[in-house]
Amino acid sequence: MTLLEIFKYSLSKMLRRELNEEGKYSRLQFAIKYCSMPVSYWECVCFLDEARFCSFDDNGLVSLHKGSERVNILNSVPVCASLGFSVPNVITKIKGRIDTEQYISFLNTCVYPSAVEKFSKESPILLIHDHYPVHTATAVRKWLQNRSNIAVLTDWPRNFGDLMPLENTWKIIVEKVNESPVTISSTSVLWDEVFKIWSNVVDKEYVDSITKSVLHKLKEVVKCHGGWTD
Repeated sequence: MTLLEIFKYSLSKMLRRELNEEGKYSRLQFAIKYCSMPVSYWECVCFLDEARFCSFDDNGLVSLHKGSERVNILNSVPVCASLGFSVPNVITKIKGRIDTEQYISFLNTCVYPSAVEKFSKESPILLIHDHYPVHTATAVRKWLQNRSNIAVLTDWPRNFGDLMPLENTWKIIVEKVNESPVTISSTSVLWDEVFKIWSNVVDKEYVDSITKSVLHKLKEVVKCHGGWTD
């Protein structure tokens, strides 16, 4: 097995922390509640997430940063993205670490115009993001409260990374960057590759498959009694 094959295998088997009973219960209850929702429901969802792509390790491979964002992480490219059937599927580079100002700016630029055009107070677009402190900060909550055609799916469980489509998208991008013949010699080159691969991968067919796969994954959570599905 080559170094790249070993890396891809470890990426696909990335260990998650063990779920306690409370975590399993919240995942199971959410899955039971939402697994009967039609595909059309998930077509009104916008998934949001951040990632940090790290380069220049000893083996020359790009990886995803796992751990605290409170320290300065050299040779890395932080990004924010939106993914959904009814919104622009956008990835953008973040300056330093994500903060409330940058997150609100992303929402205002990449999500809000579609919310105004396609949704209403009676039938809002549903945002799904994790419980990262920036996402739940007072400034972000106030901004969202003033946009009646945007709602947040607040009962999305804390430990639901295996159901977050963007998390899998990040892994696909890492694999393809490492398969590319392009030498990642700087963060600007890394960003160019990440953006190019995103643009090639995240097309209408991909988004359609993501939308339809959510229901399947929710049923898997039920089968696993709230446990991890990957």
